[in-house]
Amino acid sequence: MKKAFNLRDDSGFVNGCLPDDAQSIELRAGMVSSAVSLNQIYESGDMPVINWDGEFEEWLDRREDVIADFNRDNIGFVLPHNIAKRLGLDTNQLYFSQGSIGSCCGHAFGFAYSSSLLTNIALGGHQTPNLINPIGTYVLSHGGRMANGQTVSKMAQFCNREGNYLIKDIGTQNQRVPSFTPGAKKNALENQSAIVFLNSAEKVRQCLRGGVAVALGNGTRVSGASKDGNGMPLASIGGSWAHATHFAGWVKLKGTDYYLWINSHGKRYVTGTLGETGDGCWMTKDVMDRFLASARGYGDCVAVLAEGKEHRN
Repeated sequence: MKKAFNLRDDSGFVNGCLPDDAQSIELRAGMVSSAVSLNQIYESGDMPVINWDGEFEEWLDRREDVIADFNRDNIGFVLPHNIAKRLGLDTNQLYFSQGSIGSCCGHAFGFAYSSSLLTNIALGGHQTPNLINPIGTYVLSHGGRMANGQTVSKMAQFCNREGNYLIKDIGTQNQRVPSFTPGAKKNALENQSAIVFLNSAEKVRQCLRGGVAVALGNGTRVSGASKDGNGMPLASIGGSWAHATHFAGWVKLKGTDYYLWINSHGKRYVTGTLGETGDGCWMTKDVMDRFLASARGYGDCVAVLAEGKEHRN
């Protein structure tokens, strides 16, 4: 039986991330036991669970070097919202509010998929830049019905196994069970999430520096944001919630590492110098450590790698 949780946080916003429990711990252990090396990512036709090992770290390091070069020449070039603008995508469909449904886990994982997909494209990947409506996979994680709340581990399993549903197939509404067009499931299976379970804040940062978005649940609220001395909207940490969100990117400005955090409460944060969408803000290492201190109660953070294909028959 799942632990009780508060659907609304202490500022009144709807959240919906269920704390880790015996079932989600067992589920995660099973996924970890099936994990493979990164070089096997396309062997079965399905996206796998991937091991955190030396090969994966080397791959992240190589990508970090490329992103660092981009940032030196054009800071913010490899950020999902800026990539979306260059591709002519509607940035209002990249991230958006979960509304009155406690579906934050679905939105965290769906948005993380989109963030990783766009970053891959900016780094030279030949993937199709379709954007995701997270409600499709979220309702499947509840047996096809709308319900409030999900665990991180179960949401990770469904995005890995069932894939991610495209806006072009199910539309943009996320307050009721969507209508699935013919071919929607096939397209979702062409957009599965490969996942890596992360057991430390430093591994989260390594993934972000390597251009891989990370979804997570935690109990420590972001209460707002204010610009720091570099003009970056820096998160303020205070209060509590039971909520899932994701980290989407990284820049280094005047010697300080900043990590882009995205919420699913809509555009309620101040924007800064890098064309932020207002759906999130930035965290430095110290701020992130405070934010992630409560994440262990919701299970491991999850790196999300994007398949990014489109069925065209």
